[in-house]
Amino acid sequence: MGKKSSKKKKIIIFACLAVIFFAVMIIFFSGKGPKPIEVQTAKVELRTITQTVSAVGKIQPETEVKISSETSGEIIFLEVKEGDAVKVGQLLVKIKPDIVESQLEQVKAGAEASKIEIEARKAEMDRTKSELKRVTELYKKKFASQQEFDQAISSWSQAESGYRGAMARYDQAMASYKQIKKSVERTVIYSPINGIITKLSVEKGEKVVGVAQMQGTELMTVADLSIMNAEVEV
Repeated sequence: MGKKSSKKKKIIIFACLAVIFFAVMIIFFSGKGPKPIEVQTAKVELRTITQTVSAVGKIQPETEVKISSETSGEIIFLEVKEGDAVKVGQLLVKIKPDIVESQLEQVKAGAEASKIEIEARKAEMDRTKSELKRVTELYKKKFASQQEFDQAISSWSQAESGYRGAMARYDQAMASYKQIKKSVERTVIYSPINGIITKLSVEKGEKVVGVAQMQGTELMTVADLSIMNAEVEV
């Protein structure tokens, strides 16, 4: 009996050791498997999701005005430099108006000549009108021929056309005069906004080309730096 009991104990011990061995092996090999995914949990609630994005861009003012001259000539006044603060309506540049003033005088002379021509054409029209009236009365009384009557009508018609043409030329000359007069006024340039001179491309004494001729010379840039915008590619 003693031997059987001892043998039975040994079997139980070996069985326990085997169970422990297999348990240890399972725990060991289960730790070598894929790492579990870590997750975060939170209470369900209404909230604003904010995402931060990094990007390369540039900062520039919201309001920026590039100033160019509308007339050609030499700069005779320039009392600002880059970095200067300017106010709306402040005098920035004066351009010598000799070129446009010369054009203005020519157009003015042409307008005066047209005005004189109008007076002469009107006098001729009045004369031919009176002649036509006289010949018409004679024609009705058979004292003037058909040829004389037709000639009187033709002379009056030509005189009237000449008068209308002179009037049109005068109107055209006055329109040109007003346009060039505005160009003379635009030789003086004022700041359109409150801001800073961020770019100055000309110097005093330099000759510039007006926008009426090709692209024109860009004089300076005035920017309002109180409101800046960031332009980036996201």
